[in-house]
Amino acid sequence: PRLQHPVTAGPVPMTSLRQALRSFVRMPPGAASASKAHSQRLECRLPCIAQTVRPASVAASISHANSPPSAGLRSRLFASQRLGKRHTTGSYRSGYGSKDGLWAACIVPALCMASSITAASCQNAEDEALLTGTEDKYGGVIVNLADEPAPRNDFDKQLYLSLQKFKGEGKRGVWLKIPLALVEAVPVAARHSFKFHHAEPDYVMMVRWLPETESTIPPNASTYVGIGAFVVNDQNEVLVVQERTGPAKGRGWKLPTGLIEQGEEIWLGAEREVLEETGVKARFEGLVAIRQAHFQVLGKSDLFFVCLLKAESKEITLCEKEIEDAKWMPLSEALELPIYKKGSIYHQMNELCLAALKDESMLIKSRSAPLGFRPGHQTYYAASKS
Repeated sequence: PRLQHPVTAGPVPMTSLRQALRSFVRMPPGAASASKAHSQRLECRLPCIAQTVRPASVAASISHANSPPSAGLRSRLFASQRLGKRHTTGSYRSGYGSKDGLWAACIVPALCMASSITAASCQNAEDEALLTGTEDKYGGVIVNLADEPAPRNDFDKQLYLSLQKFKGEGKRGVWLKIPLALVEAVPVAARHSFKFHHAEPDYVMMVRWLPETESTIPPNASTYVGIGAFVVNDQNEVLVVQERTGPAKGRGWKLPTGLIEQGEEIWLGAEREVLEETGVKARFEGLVAIRQAHFQVLGKSDLFFVCLLKAESKEITLCEKEIEDAKWMPLSEALELPIYKKGSIYHQMNELCLAALKDESMLIKSRSAPLGFRPGHQTYYAASKS
């Protein structure tokens, strides 16, 4: 096993280490090539954090240099002492011929080298532009790489040092938003134990839970929200369409349906879908029913809100990308459409829409109210008589 540099994760420069070792043990020039090959085989990676190697620990190691080290550490630093016996002078063999003597000759410059690297590494850490991000409401931090300073050395080091900072600050979850232009940061983040959370057309969100406890980070959004629009005009006709694409293609006439967009209110989405698909302007009256289904699109759940709307215009203008045809149909015929088999969930919801036309108290109305504990208003839905 190798001791890994905890800041750069790279090997200590072997040229500097060889020079220090040669200077201390007085290796003759003839041993240079063998020493180089030996050092390359070792590729010793020294820990270089101030908490690991301090000047005081170096002094203590010098005073105890003749004490045998652990076999594992000695083997990592010096795989064989045969090199010294084969290429050194007689005075070297007589002074450092034992295992412990060779250790004493080599550990001092190694520790001194580590001490100097520690100071340089700490200075580099201070010079590095760390990630800052913004705090979320749950003790975590959200880092958008598009808003962060570019790393002065490399992103791997910048991310490592930033995670150490976040841990020291007691942060919990670290959200890393990586824009499409910086997608090369994804494999680097993965090496630091970040996982995919969700993706949008222009970015991917990765996340890492820092504490040694079970993660409380919520999963990606689990539910789609859709609407079905029961649009009635003043001639007691219902607006129906034929889909050009999707699962209802080729299945005849049906009510207009669609998905609510991100940040869109249900009532507003219902009015928008009707206008986009048919060109008919309609006013939301209320909710009639809610259907929940699971393992739908991409394995997600689906909430489907059946909305009653009153038409404010009658002329139809098709959205030809989505709709094959549209028309106004008498109420009695709309309830008997083949796609809505009698007794099915959709047939029952359509019957509820017809009943709500006669008794508006059945409708669930949309209302807006201030939040109270912070600025802003939100929409909620409640029964008409509440």
